[in-house]
Amino acid sequence: MRSLVLAFFCLLCCSAARPERRRPKLVMVKRRNDTTIQNNTPENPCKATPLDFIFVIDSSRSIRPEDYDKVKTFIINLLQFLDVGLNATRVGLLQYGSVVQPEFSLSTHTSKAQVEEAVRNMQHLATGTMTGLAIQYTMEVALTEEQGARPKSLQIPRIAMIVTDGRPQDTVEEIAAEAREAGIQIFAIGVGRVEMKTLKAIGSQPHSEHVHLVANFSQIETLISVFKSKLCGGSDMCKVVEHQCQHICVSSPASYRCRCRKGFTLNPDGKTCKAEDMCAMVDHGCDHICVNLADGYECRCRPGYELTIDLKTCNRIDYCDLGNHGCEHNCVSLPGSYICSCKKGFVLNADGKTCSQIDHCAAGSHGCEQEFMNTETACVCKCTNGYTLRSDGKTCQKVDPCADGSHGCEQEFVSAGDSCVCRCRIGFTLRPDGKTCKKVDPCADGSHGCEQEFVSAGDSCVCRCRKGFTLRPDGKTCKKIEHCLQGNHGCEQEFMNTENSCVCKCGEGYTLRQDGKTCQTRYIHGVAVHWYLDSLVPAEASLGATHQLFPEYYLFGTEACAGWSSVDRGVKLGSWDHAEQYAHDILEDLNHYVVGWTDWNLALDQTGGPNWVKNFVDSPVIVDAKRDVFYKQPTFYSMAHFSAFLWEGSQRVGVSASAKTQLEFSAFVRPDGSVVLIVLNRSSSAIQFEVWDPAVGYIPCTAPAHSLLTAAWNAH
Repeated sequence: MRSLVLAFFCLLCCSAARPERRRPKLVMVKRRNDTTIQNNTPENPCKATPLDFIFVIDSSRSIRPEDYDKVKTFIINLLQFLDVGLNATRVGLLQYGSVVQPEFSLSTHTSKAQVEEAVRNMQHLATGTMTGLAIQYTMEVALTEEQGARPKSLQIPRIAMIVTDGRPQDTVEEIAAEAREAGIQIFAIGVGRVEMKTLKAIGSQPHSEHVHLVANFSQIETLISVFKSKLCGGSDMCKVVEHQCQHICVSSPASYRCRCRKGFTLNPDGKTCKAEDMCAMVDHGCDHICVNLADGYECRCRPGYELTIDLKTCNRIDYCDLGNHGCEHNCVSLPGSYICSCKKGFVLNADGKTCSQIDHCAAGSHGCEQEFMNTETACVCKCTNGYTLRSDGKTCQKVDPCADGSHGCEQEFVSAGDSCVCRCRIGFTLRPDGKTCKKVDPCADGSHGCEQEFVSAGDSCVCRCRKGFTLRPDGKTCKKIEHCLQGNHGCEQEFMNTENSCVCKCGEGYTLRQDGKTCQTRYIHGVAVHWYLDSLVPAEASLGATHQLFPEYYLFGTEACAGWSSVDRGVKLGSWDHAEQYAHDILEDLNHYVVGWTDWNLALDQTGGPNWVKNFVDSPVIVDAKRDVFYKQPTFYSMAHFSAFLWEGSQRVGVSASAKTQLEFSAFVRPDGSVVLIVLNRSSSAIQFEVWDPAVGYIPCTAPAHSLLTAAWNAH
């Protein structure tokens, strides 16, 4: 049945279980087929350094069966150059699509013939392309001592050869870098439309030795000769190839790597080196200057400062604090010394210590016409009462802003402080321009001739009519408005003329719908829905269409239960999958106008009954009558989560994602004005996201794998 989903934001609260780390999902399947793979490479064993070697094979649906056989042939031909054995090279293989399927581990087979037979028996997965998941499984499972890898102390090289033909459906950069950092040497072989930048993100440095791209699966055999010299280990790679390492070349069984001398670090090109800048590499915390030393770094201060006891921060040397400056007013500390200064209105004497007051008017050169006054910075002129200082700052003039005749007043004017203000005679009022005048009330003389009402409009008197009437062309008389006579009312049953409009009505036994036009029977209030065929009928095609056709009826989920289908029948104690089914259906219903959600059963026994037709299903509460106990199922807490955060009277609001996501969500404003967002993550990975509300800003959050959480906050 359809379910109700409620979500609000108040103080951020995310409640869900957090997995410690994403683990690859494994599908343990072993099958055999009759595929025959021809080995076209002559037996050419070579004595090589022992290896722990894992083949990682892309088994996605984009690889055709005949191409899949070519990959098998390539693996078998490559095995001819490996000395396979418990104390020699150990070989393991896994293939991947949407999941990782390990075929055999490093400890499974002890001979080359056993490995070849296992390769021939591989079957094509034909699913997705989760390359990052396969690399993670290789690092965390396949190349571990539990799976047959020898201890790192023995320095047996750990090698992974990845063969892929398509763009990964997950990210590979970070997990591949982590695998390489863990000491795994990765060869990346691409076939067809694989992007070179993807292969380089996977393969080890130098890329010229570890990354290979061929046009199609028919050409993959051309790489046999390339890997023969790498895997046989007959040569010191640093002596055979032009490695271009600036400092040191270190050979490995199938390649080489560059290394730098002490005090240097390797550049991103994997070949050249640069001197270590300890000040740039570490968080030195120096307040002023960081200086590199042969064995580290030290902090120093700029002139006029001294290093504090923490050897990082600097304090200014304040020579005034020594107390012997002798300044009368102010002491100003400088780098290496100090100077004396005086307060405003004073000047420093020749001794550089004491101060004298300045009298700017004493020289008699102020030029003031009437009065003057000494200030801290100058001698200022001023005028007596009734006069104002002119713009020259020296002479005075009598105060009368209207005297120059530039006021522009139509009728009268008056001085008001520093301005000249216009005013009008009795019977007139000043216009907004502040200059001209208009008659106070053009309707006051009673000559307007209006039948009903009149109003002054600027310089004229305008007639108007009461509600339900309209003015005739003569501009004086009024006539009644018949709104329904126009015939465009659209009423389904009856209509009635009012002062403002034509209003629709319904006959006995009917009520008017929200559209104000059509009528509905007053005995139906809503539509009940069940959830059992939701996987076959999209919610928009059922719930959405029903709401659009009958918006005045509410939708209510009246029946749902888990464990009803033939593939998932009966009680499953502790089933989180059933809880996710409930949460998914409730969210989908809420997002499609459903206002309530009800479980079919309050409680059932351990068989999913009693039920007279033996229709045994799961329930939020399971009762063990013999032991007199009951169990609250995950479905109980899934429903309780919505009930706790989504209050009666809450209003669903729009919420959108800035990018495609596996999260399911719905948002609501509760009656108290707070906001909640309910989020469901049914995926096997934790997903980080941010919530943006203009009222509060960004709210960071993480939805753990297989979790249901609610964020709530006050929006005001």
